[in-house]
Amino acid sequence: MSPDKKSSSPTIKAFLFVIFIISVILLFRFTPLAEYLHPQALKEFIVKSGPMAPVLFILAYATGICFFLPATLFTGIGAVLFGMALTRVSFAQFFWGTFFGILAGGFVMTFFFATITEVWSNGEWQKLWGWKSLLSLLLFISSFFIPKVVKHFKPEM
Repeated sequence: MSPDKKSSSPTIKAFLFVIFIISVILLFRFTPLAEYLHPQALKEFIVKSGPMAPVLFILAYATGICFFLPATLFTGIGAVLFGMALTRVSFAQFFWGTFFGILAGGFVMTFFFATITEVWSNGEWQKLWGWKSLLSLLLFISSFFIPKVVKHFKPEM
């Protein structure tokens, strides 16, 4: 690749990004799209949709992801539209459950993929049935039963 093409690529990307941002601003400013995406209008749509509202939201979420829109945007919209009404879990329970779930899941998946990588890189496929591989698989399967164990020791949840 020539030096000219290397230096022009970021410039072209920046230019296209600016064009995209200007297009979105103009689209929302000069079309009725902004009225449809107003929080109150979206809430009214959710009420009218009834029990199909979550299904429609999931379809919109999936469609947005397919068009390379950030998932964070849809997660935030879901929080605004549906809020905490769908659960009786307190924020503290949610936070600590997520924290420990991510820790356990991260450990198990890291251990599992490190073991697979070691087997793959060495070409010693018989180690797939070794104690490390089987232990990592057992930990992975066991992680699905953590909620049952917690419910057993804390039945009021």
